[in-house]
Amino acid sequence: MRLTLSKSFSKIFTKRFTNKKNFRRVIMLLTDWKDLSVLERNRLPSRSYFEYSFGSKITSLNGTWKFLFLDSPKRIDPNSFLNSYDDTRWNDLKVPSSWQMEGYGKMHYTDLFYQFPIMPPNVPTSNPTGLYRSRFDLHEDLTDKHVVLRFHGVDSSFHLCINDQFVGYSQGSRMASEFDLSGLVRSGENLLAMSVYQWCDGTYLEDQDMWWLSGIFRDVELVITPKISIWDLKVTTEFDEKYENAELKLHLELSEVSKNTNMRITLDDALKNRLFDESSRLDSAEFTLSRWLTSPRKWSAEVPYLYELTIGIYEGERLIERVSEKVGFREIEIKAGRILINGRPVLFKGVNRHDFHCETGRTVSYEDMKDDILLMKAHNINAVRTAHYPNMPSFYQLCDEYGLYVIDEADLECHGFELTSSYKWITDDITWQTAFIDRAVRLVERDKNRPCVVMWSMGNESDFGCNFIAMAQKIKSLDPTRLLHYEGDFSAQVTDVYSTMYSNFERLEEIGRDSVLTKPHILCEYAHAMGNGPGGLTEYQNIFEKYDRLHGGFVWEWIDHGIKSVDENGVTFYKYGGDYGDAPHNANFNLDGLLFPNRTPSPSLGELKKVYEPLKMNFTSSGPVMVNIQNNYDVITLDHVLFKWELKANGLSIDSGEFFCLSLHPKENRAIELPILRPDPVQANVRYFLLVEAIVHESVHGLQIGHRITFEQTELPWSVKQLVKPSCHGEITIVETLDSLSLTADGKLISFDKVTALLTGYRLDTCELIEKGPELNFWRAPIDNDMYVIKDWKQKYHLDLMKNYPEDFSWQENEDGVEVITRFICGAPNQEWYYRASITYQLFLDGTLSVRITGIAHDPDRKMREMLPRVGVHLNLQADFSKVEWFGLGPGETYCDSRRNAVMDHFESPLDKMMTDYPYPQENGNRSEVDWTSIKSGHVELLLSYPQALNFSIHRYTAEDFEQARHCNELKEQAFVRLNIDYKQNGLGSNSCGPMPRPEHQVKLSNFDFSFTIKALSISEE
Repeated sequence: MRLTLSKSFSKIFTKRFTNKKNFRRVIMLLTDWKDLSVLERNRLPSRSYFEYSFGSKITSLNGTWKFLFLDSPKRIDPNSFLNSYDDTRWNDLKVPSSWQMEGYGKMHYTDLFYQFPIMPPNVPTSNPTGLYRSRFDLHEDLTDKHVVLRFHGVDSSFHLCINDQFVGYSQGSRMASEFDLSGLVRSGENLLAMSVYQWCDGTYLEDQDMWWLSGIFRDVELVITPKISIWDLKVTTEFDEKYENAELKLHLELSEVSKNTNMRITLDDALKNRLFDESSRLDSAEFTLSRWLTSPRKWSAEVPYLYELTIGIYEGERLIERVSEKVGFREIEIKAGRILINGRPVLFKGVNRHDFHCETGRTVSYEDMKDDILLMKAHNINAVRTAHYPNMPSFYQLCDEYGLYVIDEADLECHGFELTSSYKWITDDITWQTAFIDRAVRLVERDKNRPCVVMWSMGNESDFGCNFIAMAQKIKSLDPTRLLHYEGDFSAQVTDVYSTMYSNFERLEEIGRDSVLTKPHILCEYAHAMGNGPGGLTEYQNIFEKYDRLHGGFVWEWIDHGIKSVDENGVTFYKYGGDYGDAPHNANFNLDGLLFPNRTPSPSLGELKKVYEPLKMNFTSSGPVMVNIQNNYDVITLDHVLFKWELKANGLSIDSGEFFCLSLHPKENRAIELPILRPDPVQANVRYFLLVEAIVHESVHGLQIGHRITFEQTELPWSVKQLVKPSCHGEITIVETLDSLSLTADGKLISFDKVTALLTGYRLDTCELIEKGPELNFWRAPIDNDMYVIKDWKQKYHLDLMKNYPEDFSWQENEDGVEVITRFICGAPNQEWYYRASITYQLFLDGTLSVRITGIAHDPDRKMREMLPRVGVHLNLQADFSKVEWFGLGPGETYCDSRRNAVMDHFESPLDKMMTDYPYPQENGNRSEVDWTSIKSGHVELLLSYPQALNFSIHRYTAEDFEQARHCNELKEQAFVRLNIDYKQNGLGSNSCGPMPRPEHQVKLSNFDFSFTIKALSISEE
């Protein structure tokens, strides 16, 4: 299909560039990039993406191109578009790539700021520009062939020439652009020359939260087809009222036909069984087919069953082209205010995903996309929003294959206007309407055949106005079979779903109960996964499941956008906004993913997997041990699941088994009795935990046999507590001076400073184990989700400056040994609230040291209303410690509002692995519900036991170290190990862009009382 050039430009652009006069006339048109009336020149109409299996071929032009970087289009040498131009002094640049990632121009990250003064549609003439040249050979006869050049993504706009001929212009960075090269390319060598502009008027529509990256960043392809060829195809499916039989509709558009053009259409199932085989003569370039199928298998995220549609084009009996397309029978609709897929309500357990790789920016490989999708499936994610632009076609094909619902979003965001006098500046300006509609059309036309796409999204964070109304009307005219989404349509005027972002728990409950605005709701962004967090995922999910109107949400976001860097010592770290001298910027606001920049999962992804679990288990243990299983899948039974159970006593396995729960249909539950008997007799001080795991028994899409889907654990009520008193044998040596006290018992030397009222040493024989502490501690290295409270924490309440002011130090002998009592005022500068605290030490005759910490809050006028970061103590241990064991929740870090992905067990770890290495350093590594902690070094062990379960973390860094470092490579190990023991620590929340921790997860100024014991052991004593 050749697009005819308009008469006004044909004389200019069809001439060879053989003289400067003609070329200067072309250069004048480089103002296209700031001319709102010019969205394209000669770009072909948008169409669906499909693949060929015969007769036509797609040739990649990816590779090494010649490249010249300029600071403005005004510096373009007209001769650089000519075949004869000498480009040997240009640099080599790999395509696809973004030129900033290859060292050209300037890296810049913003969440919402435009990089230049807002004066739409104008952008500065100091517009960084990349010139590209590529020579490629075609070794085939092009007679009677169509040749189409396809760019999958060029940021932000470009002009294109081939073999001294002007071809066209396009803008719209993350959308396909195609040009007809028929008659312009030739067998043998060809030269492709381009000028790519960092900014254009379309940049005002592309202010997404991401790095500003430019160039040819996605694949470049030549599509060579016969003269008679399929140009476009559209496939739709629709079920009958019972969702049993379905109608397949096919609409074809050919480039042209002859009197001998015939067509053969077949549909095969996944086992190659043929459902129909039909032939027809083509009398026109358009063809429509409709066929009913009896009981086709349905496509869903849980069962992504695909059929193969094959279309063969013949000249007489000679096959000249064959196209294959995957078809999924899937219908999405709204009935009684609920979103149904194939007649069943659906709950989206989704994530937002940007294209990103820490080394290549927005250039991501097929392998990256596949790995992402498989990782999503492995973590019980069933939906993805392509935030905030269309992805590569292969991403949707993978979602079709492995099963993910997709909200496919237009390449449109005008966020920077939020900071101007009118957020609606261009959104409600009709002169921009064609540009808005262009992005909608290109989105829908390309992806219209993908069964995974269940909603079209018109964009993100651009307010609302007449242009979105026009977009909605256009999308509905092109495709009425899918739902329409846009969060900026705050009253759901034109959208099918009511969408919000970052709604807090209370607001979400209100939406669920609302009986006036009854359109189904999704939370298109929530649980901002920035740094250590988010917390509160369980509470969100409970609300989603509580109300029929609520259809789940999409966590922000999939991956951190840190740029991989290596310092002078060879240590890897990740850069973010401001690290390249870029301003204005939004700092590390782009480190907000469930994956770290290197694509390894953060703790939050494991937490999300547990919260998104597709089946639930709970236990009854008052009589026979029963596990109740609830199937929360939308479509499938649990026939693919093997349940394995294990009973442990203080971390040691004492019994195990397995069972199936066959034919349990969605939303049904069943109770299973486990063959577990209470031990007789029950050992004292032994805790019994039952763990049941749901394991993939039969391979399903994206999940291999042996994969753990989810788990649940319960403590059986069999424990019998028995107080174990330290040995009453031995003696204590006491040495007191004016300002010190030393106590020795069974080879343990404990030292105190009577003036500071602190323990200053704990030694086993000649080995110093504790160098200092415990000291009361109320501060943590701020996490990203503390960003909006930290100002008050520091400037209003001075929590980071809280100190322990000693008031009293006393000691006395008693029948168990020696008791030392220290008293403090714990407070912050210029604050009238404080704690009256005491630390009481009881040294027993065998060297066991019991520590009790109490605090009475003093705030009679309730001046302190903020959360406290934590309540606990810290100790400095000697640096040689290298191994940690504990009994408590694990194996990974846990916090009070993020602990679903943990089990109670006996764990061990190298000390250096107890830290979560967030790219932006912050509080990390907490373990919750801990009964005891063992820290080992060589032949020495420091054992801490907690009568009431506490939290602990252990690092070679202090909270101040984490707070002062801006990248992980800036952390410098201390000459000691810092052990934190916490009575409570504030929850995580998602307040970097969302709600604070829920009240039950906040630490407030209140009394506290907790204790632990310390005992030093030689390893040989165990």
